[in-house]
Amino acid sequence: MLEELPITRLADTPRRVAQTYVDVFAGVELDERAPLRKGGPVPEGVDFVALRGLEFRSTCAHHLLPFSVSVHIAYVPGDWLVGIGSIGRSRQILSTRPQLQEELAPAARQCNSGKR
Repeated sequence: MLEELPITRLADTPRRVAQTYVDVFAGVELDERAPLRKGGPVPEGVDFVALRGLEFRSTCAHHLLPFSVSVHIAYVPGDWLVGIGSIGRSRQILSTRPQLQEELAPAARQCNSGKR
């Protein structure tokens, strides 16, 4: 199949592949806790926060192949309430890193347990 393509059509392929990996692994240099620093005091009457079915795609660090996950998050806020969008952005940063599927949940848990 490659032999049928004119070489001029493949000349930009290495650059395009490199740019794809820059985009796919954009979370490598980002702080996944940064979005969680936004928020505010817990309003009266809020006992817990629960999110179901947050869908993410990531890349397996061993095989460099994509995988999909659906996560459910629940927490009891202390004195600080983090918004739903901030939680989603934090998970997006975590998922744009090469990693093992079984390490995504512990990484998210560790991220949530940190101080703002």
